[in-house]
Amino acid sequence: MADEIENTTNVCVGVFPFKWSEVGEIAGALERAGISDMGIVDSPLVCRDLYVGCVASLLQTDKLRVHTAVTNPVTRHPSVTAGSALSLCELAPGRVVIGIATGDSAVWGVGLKPAKVSELCEYIIALKTLLRGEEAVFQGNTFRGHWKDFDPSLAPPI
Repeated sequence: MADEIENTTNVCVGVFPFKWSEVGEIAGALERAGISDMGIVDSPLVCRDLYVGCVASLLQTDKLRVHTAVTNPVTRHPSVTAGSALSLCELAPGRVVIGIATGDSAVWGVGLKPAKVSELCEYIIALKTLLRGEEAVFQGNTFRGHWKDFDPSLAPPI
């Protein structure tokens, strides 16, 4: 265990997946270099799909933590983020982190404005509620996940 700690640099490297097929190779290289974390940008009109990149990265590594860096409440409904997060966590338990912010190029690119802080808070609360297996409220709508064999203990940090 001491060797693992000494050979791991607690650094998160951000990646713009211009070709999703290269993201797994980048992830493997980062892990071999001793980097602990990789963040994949969520900017659909600039990069390839965030979650495809996360899967490619997790499949090519054994220890690397993979972050959404960052998704947002404007272009991704919390039900979509929750389902994607749970799928990633089943693939690689303990190696997924969901980063969320108000929105940047993902929203500007489609003519939208970043979320207000209050909207971001509502989104995070709804997402965490879903990931606990409870009924969530977002933008006045109530819903819950109906995932088969759902294990809330696998939910990632937000």
